[in-house]
Amino acid sequence: MGVIRIQNLKLKSFIGVTVEERSFPSLLLMNVDLHLSLLSAARSDSITDTINYESVIDLLKDTCLTESAELLEHLSLKCARALFHTFPLLDSVTIEICKNIFTETGAVGILESFTREAL
Repeated sequence: MGVIRIQNLKLKSFIGVTVEERSFPSLLLMNVDLHLSLLSAARSDSITDTINYESVIDLLKDTCLTESAELLEHLSLKCARALFHTFPLLDSVTIEICKNIFTETGAVGILESFTREAL
């Protein structure tokens, strides 16, 4: 099992518990680990045998900007569902989402792992 890792992806999302928070886009920071077999791609040296991380980034940007959510937990689930729907090679995914909303801390966030079977 291999991992394609996307780190420190900056995204905008209409997220927050209150209507006021969701009235303007918040800046989020996302880390994503895509778990899949990389052996076919290693052998073939072909992008068709793996998951194109540029396509993943585009999908995550679109999902975060178009899907409103109150909680980071719910947004991570929406992102996981979109990834599994779009990329059949994906076995599981770990998503970390952070946002800076408090002056007392650098960021707050969640980390969740999803499997295709569980969704």
